[in-house]
Amino acid sequence: MKDMLLLMDRGFPFDSFAKKDSFGGGFVTRLKPNTKAEVVSVSLDIPEKLRKKIIGLDIQETIEIARSFKLDIDAKVAVRS
Repeated sequence: MKDMLLLMDRGFPFDSFAKKDSFGGGFVTRLKPNTKAEVVSVSLDIPEKLRKKIIGLDIQETIEIARSFKLDIDAKVAVRS
């Protein structure tokens, strides 16, 4: 799985995503509207001021901010229960 990008449906359990990440792979998935996840890092291709603003926010809040700036954001999130 190293260096592979997997496209997955949101029906998979979150622990399967963590396993792929631990092997060095990445994934893209849709989120359910009630997903609780915190943004822990953001790629460097967006302004530093905005990066600092969204790190630590809930993913849904981050999506709204990105939408208002018309940005695509590459981020890592930590899922909360």
